[in-house]
Amino acid sequence: MERVMQVLLILHVLLSLVYAYDWFKEHERVQEALFRLVMVLLIPVVGFLFFHVLDFASRRNQEADLEGLYLGSQNYDNDLELLRPMDMDAELNRTSVEDALRMGDYRTRRQAVMETLKTEDNLEYLEVLRKALENEDSETSHYASAVIMDIQKKIQDNLTMREAAFEREPDNVAVMQALEQELYRVITSGVYDEHNLHKYYVKYKMVSDALLSQEEPQEEWFHGRVQVDLATGDVGHARQVCRQFRDCYPDSEDMVVDTIKVCIKASDREGLDEFLAQIPSMPVLLTDEALQYIRFFRKRGRT
Repeated sequence: MERVMQVLLILHVLLSLVYAYDWFKEHERVQEALFRLVMVLLIPVVGFLFFHVLDFASRRNQEADLEGLYLGSQNYDNDLELLRPMDMDAELNRTSVEDALRMGDYRTRRQAVMETLKTEDNLEYLEVLRKALENEDSETSHYASAVIMDIQKKIQDNLTMREAAFEREPDNVAVMQALEQELYRVITSGVYDEHNLHKYYVKYKMVSDALLSQEEPQEEWFHGRVQVDLATGDVGHARQVCRQFRDCYPDSEDMVVDTIKVCIKASDREGLDEFLAQIPSMPVLLTDEALQYIRFFRKRGRT
């Protein structure tokens, strides 16, 4: 009997290790994989069942959201960003700062906010810093306000420098590209509200038109213009850009995702179904993250 228990224990450990390793290979999240490993080791059988039910519920919720997008019954402006792989390093950094602001003592909270000043690009912490503005500790809120002002100053200084260079050399493509990148950074940063963004949208579109008229427009120029067109509600022009994008870069994953976004934004189910049917014949290599959503849309289109 004791030998049987030993064999069962060894099998349980091996199955737990295989389960955790397979889950990590699919999701690439070390901490959660280790947590799942510990849970299934400590709670035999029930641990596996628990995570199976949890994953099933998560998939069902995700499919419900996607069906809402496909049918046009709900408006998810940001959900299609799920098609893009997550920046795990940035996400973990933001999470650690947010945890410190929520759970740490006042000294730790203040230090967490000020530490963001030392990062090369503290813009990624903007959302967390805005939450810190409402922190119960007035000093933490004051520090967060100071960091946000620093972010705004850096962005404005960089933009002013790029605009001055463009005025000196309006026909220089490299200078034009640098200005386009900085304007796109301003637009997508979340630092300014929609009212203040209007002038930046106008400038961006002017520079973007000049870049896209070049003999060999770059892939990121198309991608950025589609995002801005969608942000300003110019879906018709976004369609035109996507067609040009596809002609120039038929192997671009960004082109595929952007075209799907435009169809969703336009509530064009017929156009979406037609485009999805064409994807297998395109010379494009899609990431697993994007493929799972595209497969869902294709499957839904056949029902």
